[in-house]
Amino acid sequence: MKPTSEPLLTLQDLAARWQVSLKSVRRIIARGELKVHRIGHQIRISPEDAITYEKLHRG
Repeated sequence: MKPTSEPLLTLQDLAARWQVSLKSVRRIIARGELKVHRIGHQIRISPEDAITYEKLHRG
């Protein structure tokens, strides 16, 4: 994995970015549609993975 200069995103960051509820973001993760990084008990998403998800699920 190559190092990135952008910080990892929180679930709250994605919910605000996508204008959906936190529960909706958790459902996307539970379905395995979005790759996550677990750091202890925290869940983080790389900006690249968020962009990939957005490109695949444009409406």
